[in-house]
Amino acid sequence: MKLKALIVLFLMGSMSLMAQKSYQLQSPDKKLQAVVTVGDDIRFSFTHDGTEVLAASPISMTLQNGVVLGASPKVSKVLKAAVDKVIPSPFYKKTEVQDIYNEMTLSFRGNYGLVFRMYNDGLAYRFTTKMKNDIVVVDEEADYNFSSDHTAFAPYVNITELSRLGRDTLQVLQAIEILNQNKVSVFIQNYNIETLTPEGEINPMSQFLITILAEVARMERKTIRERVASGYQNFRSNGGKVGRKVGYTKSDEVMREEYAEELRLLKRGYSLRNTSKLTGTSINTLRKLTQLT
Repeated sequence: MKLKALIVLFLMGSMSLMAQKSYQLQSPDKKLQAVVTVGDDIRFSFTHDGTEVLAASPISMTLQNGVVLGASPKVSKVLKAAVDKVIPSPFYKKTEVQDIYNEMTLSFRGNYGLVFRMYNDGLAYRFTTKMKNDIVVVDEEADYNFSSDHTAFAPYVNITELSRLGRDTLQVLQAIEILNQNKVSVFIQNYNIETLTPEGEINPMSQFLITILAEVARMERKTIRERVASGYQNFRSNGGKVGRKVGYTKSDEVMREEYAEELRLLKRGYSLRNTSKLTGTSINTLRKLTQLT
């Protein structure tokens, strides 16, 4: 009986392993590798130069209708692609950024899929769906199982001025407190001060100065707002009108010159929403520009 039980357990374990399928994806420089395992659920692991960084970690997404993307998955199609393209970046220090990665798309029965992208410096993934009706996500599983208790190093935060951390003194102090608790030092360029010592301890002098300087920054913002409001009020009281002149329109030539970057993106096939995010131009204005392309 014991022998039969062992045989049954062995066969069950073998069938479970046979039911699992693995799909591999490498970074363009081949230093990073991800293995996606599809069995009773979906898991992925991550290695760097052969060293495991992330052990098999389950991922799934639960919808409002009770459907769980990733539960008892059945792969219907696998597509791989190598991408090397240039993305325009009008608000970055470079006008263009190279986007280089290897991509693997797993399609599953149930009209959903998973897209994995492997860059030379990391991995990204996202769920996709082809469902007819709108979906509402109520929960997402992303349990990252690290292979061991790794030591993490966080670089210090470099800001140009203290007001970038918050709109008032309380917000600034709360932000610094959270960073201090996580041993992340803040370097404030215009005052040349740092919140933590080289040993990772709180710098008491910087804490004292930051409290004062944050309040000064808040008072400066308040003064600027009051001056702007006062200027508008004086202008209106003297008969001035704020805003675009009634009946004012721009010619096509002026529009082409003023919105040259937006027109370039639209001609390259960028959507109105993405163009708006990249340039900060409203979607209504972009709709008018589509008539000029």
